[in-house]
Amino acid sequence: MPNSESYVQKKLKEALETAFPEIYLRKIHQSMYSHNGIPDLLGCLNGHFFAVEVKTSNGIITKLQLRELRLIKEAGGIAMICYGKEGINEIIRVLESQAL
Repeated sequence: MPNSESYVQKKLKEALETAFPEIYLRKIHQSMYSHNGIPDLLGCLNGHFFAVEVKTSNGIITKLQLRELRLIKEAGGIAMICYGKEGINEIIRVLESQAL
């Protein structure tokens, strides 16, 4: 489904792997044993840790997800939210400016 989070995640992952062939990128699958709020995609690019929470174009981020992104930023990582397929280019732009 073109507007689902899983569709956006798939497209974002494909775009990142195309733009940055050397990227380390992992999709986090949540379960009852996972730490709540961990962003959907975790990666490393040129020694820079980053995390992306993926939402649909009109998705709503939770307080717990915002907390995790804030903690990542405080630890020196790059933390971002991708809103829909429209947000993919912005994620690439941020990584180009901060991790290259």
